[in-house]
Order: sequence, then C-alpha cells, then structure tokens
Amino acid sequence: NLEIVSKLLEHLDMDEIGMIELRIFESRPFKEIGDILGITENNAKVRFYRIIDKLKKVYHDNYNG
Repeated sequence: NLEIVSKLLEHLDMDEIGMIELRIFESRPFKEIGDILGITENNAKVRFYRIIDKLKKVYHDNYNG
C-alpha cells in the first residue's frame, strides 16, 4: 500500500531516504553507493540494512498488530 510506504518514509531522515533512493529506486550497487557517499562498500551495506530493519520495526509497531 502506497500510503503505508509514504508513512514509513516519514520516519527516516534525509540521509536515510537518500540511501533508499540510491539502492532501491536507482538500483545502484553498494560499491557505487559507498563511492557516492564517501564510505566503504561494507559500510553502505550496513547502513542500508539498518534502515530496512528500522522500517520493519516501525511497520510492525504501527501497522501489523
């Protein structure tokens, strides 16, 4: 549901939204994301999956019982 996704994104800061845009909407590899953000490929992966975990928690807490 697009409305839920929109509400979930409200819980992210601009850096986190930028990471989501690069990885999901632009399908960029973690190496390239790391280069863009000035971080390592591994750090880009860690940050991305922490954001995903944050979104899962917000979803669970607010929309899934």
